[in-house]
Amino acid sequence: DVVWTITDNTDKVTTCTTTITINSDDPPSVTCKGNQTRSTDLDACSYSTQGTEFDVTSTTPGATLTYTLSGATVDASGTGTSLSGIVFNKGTTTVTWTVTNGGDSNACCTFNVYVWDDQEPVISWPADIVENVDNGGCTATGVDLGTPTAIDNCDAPAEVNYSKSTSSTSFDVGVTNVYWEAIDTRGNEVFHTQTVTITDNIDPVIDCPVTTYYREYRNVYTSYYSIIGSEFTPSVSDNCQIASYSNDLTGSGYLN
Repeated sequence: DVVWTITDNTDKVTTCTTTITINSDDPPSVTCKGNQTRSTDLDACSYSTQGTEFDVTSTTPGATLTYTLSGATVDASGTGTSLSGIVFNKGTTTVTWTVTNGGDSNACCTFNVYVWDDQEPVISWPADIVENVDNGGCTATGVDLGTPTAIDNCDAPAEVNYSKSTSSTSFDVGVTNVYWEAIDTRGNEVFHTQTVTITDNIDPVIDCPVTTYYREYRNVYTSYYSIIGSEFTPSVSDNCQIASYSNDLTGSGYLN
């Protein structure tokens, strides 16, 4: 300590004490790390430090290294001498290492640990659908495609958004692909194709006459009758579309 004394011309005295601490001109050294990026652990929303991967070193004999964390992760103890076993939360955590040697201290080592969630959500997709056409129609209406559900390592199920290629509840005969997409808040996407199969289970209708038709020969020189137009052709209908119409006499849809 240095004591300073000042006296005026009337002999009044004031003193001041100054403490001077002499440290080494060369602060303790630290070998720092650059910023680090890690993915979250499987099915977790954090990253567990592997060994001493985030620890730093000092070449100064007798130096002590301590760290502090801020940001997404705060160590419950407030500080420590090794990051081994520390669990880093998703997001950005700032690590500050301080090296101390006696009265000398150097806190110049700071880097960020970025923990990203790149794990896709696990989706339970709606089942494929097989239905028949509506009665008398060629489409199925009121088809419920269902609702997916999700499990995500970071996001709550309600935070996973879904979209699909159609919002229609009416589908034509045949197979229609419905393309689904699920995306979590980090942008991880999952895709799925659901098939909607609509079957026409309604038989075509033929108005088959129960009467036997008789026609005379058209003249005395022939022994056969020439059918006029579709006079003997039964009418037919179908809820969708007739694919073929034939008889066993001519193999066609007509008798003439």
